[in-house]
Parts: sequence; C-alpha cells; structure tokens
Amino acid sequence: MEERREALGDLHQFEFYLSMLKDAETGQRGFIITGDEEYLEPYRKARAYFESDEFKQFIAKQESSLDPEHRDKFRQLREIE
Repeated sequence: MEERREALGDLHQFEFYLSMLKDAETGQRGFIITGDEEYLEPYRKARAYFESDEFKQFIAKQESSLDPEHRDKFRQLREIE
C-alpha cells in the first residue's frame, strides 16, 4: 500500500513538472508575440521551482531508482534543460 501511495505521489510530481514546463513555454511565447513582460510570470515561477531543493531532491530520488543505462540517459536529458 505504501509503494502505491509513493508511486501516485511521484506521478503527481511528474504531472506538476510537465504542467510547469507547458506554462513556462506558453508564457515565453506570449512575451515574444506581445512584448508584455507579464507573460513571463509563469516562466519565472517554473524556473524558481526547477531551482528549488524540493525539485532537486525529487529528481535525485528518481535518478537513484534507475538502472545504470537509464540513469545515464536521464542525466543527458537533465543537461539539456
């Protein structure tokens, strides 16, 4: 039961992560089109979240659960950000 709860929590975190990425990208696009800096607020919020200790701990936890081959690929993806 605890494993299921943890897996659901991880899934929620990934969904939140994806939502933040989408909002940041949409905000950047709005800024590029209009020049209005208010559109950058979602980007700023996302950036603060991705630099937070909470996010870094979550990513470290996910990375540690991977086998070596997938861990290397995961690290490569993180370098793209």
